[in-house]
Amino acid sequence: MSRVHAVKSSRRPARAGGDGRSHRWDEHRRTRRLDLIGAAVAAIRREGPGAGLDEIAAEAGVSKTVLYRHFTDKADLVDAVMTHVSAEILLPRLQRELLAERPDRERIRAVIAAYVQVLVDEPELYAFVIAHSSQGRGGDFVAATERVVAQALATVLGDRLRALRMDSGGALPWAFGLVGMVQLAAHWWATERSMSAEALVDYLTMLAVGGFDGVLGAGGAPGARSAAGTLG
Repeated sequence: MSRVHAVKSSRRPARAGGDGRSHRWDEHRRTRRLDLIGAAVAAIRREGPGAGLDEIAAEAGVSKTVLYRHFTDKADLVDAVMTHVSAEILLPRLQRELLAERPDRERIRAVIAAYVQVLVDEPELYAFVIAHSSQGRGGDFVAATERVVAQALATVLGDRLRALRMDSGGALPWAFGLVGMVQLAAHWWATERSMSAEALVDYLTMLAVGGFDGVLGAGGAPGARSAAGTLG
């Protein structure tokens, strides 16, 4: 019995060490994957939305074989880049403006301006997202981004309506409608550029604020009328 116990005891440190090495290896792979995503973003910024694996591998200073060690295929890398664009570039800007304490009218304009500014600052990344979305990639990414922004906006609108003792039931459809309006108009603008970014933001803000003024004027509910005024 003592020999069996001695053998089992001698194996425990080796197993613990193996677990530690496995953890360090997992962390290394996670860090390496993030580095490669960063290289892909840099390559897209330089080469445009058509940047392929050759350009990405060159930017990272590795072979395509190394890329395939960290991504199952090109589609996996595309999804990772799109998730990065959402989580690290787009959403932080929008959420910062949504959470800022300012009058409602200014907040709506700030959120619209933040979205449009991403198109100005990151035209190649935006084109990459649109191109791959139209090819059937990133559908979940696009929907998830819309959902996060619309739900945050709905919270702001709902709080405003409740503070005025109005029906807040329309906050979600209004928020999703506003997000869809801004996205479609911004997509048109990114292609045409027939006006300045500031003019686009002004027009969209007028449309959004005018719509919400109508909502407040109706007391927040279809068929109801109120003298509650307009957005501040």
